[in-house]
Amino acid sequence: MDVTGRYDKNWVDYQTRDNEFANTVMQIDADLSSLFHWNTKQLFVYAVAEYSTPTHPKNQIVIWDTVIKRKSNAVIRKKNIRNKYSLIDVKRKWTDVHANVSLHWNIVPYVGFMTYGHSEPSDAYAFPLPSGIQK
Repeated sequence: MDVTGRYDKNWVDYQTRDNEFANTVMQIDADLSSLFHWNTKQLFVYAVAEYSTPTHPKNQIVIWDTVIKRKSNAVIRKKNIRNKYSLIDVKRKWTDVHANVSLHWNIVPYVGFMTYGHSEPSDAYAFPLPSGIQK
């Protein structure tokens, strides 16, 4: 999974202060067809960005998801996927934040318990500074 960090400003926050939010562009290349068997109804697949801050050592945000209902659709080869969900942090700023992204899945069975899995995280990427702001 390759991820490119991008930066934008969130002007639609409905709070008194502006929040920065990050846009990411991902490339996903995954073959999940081996997860399908006689008891697999569907897969819930999602990408998670994980990062740490001085006040919160582990933060995870779901940034993209999809439902796969057939084994024939379980090979994901997509480029330039934008995050579906905004990356907004409690501290309101993304400067100097490094994140790793990993692909997670839930196997939804016809009968029984759901099982979970995930890929290895991507290499850490830094959110770039907004243009015009000096470090």
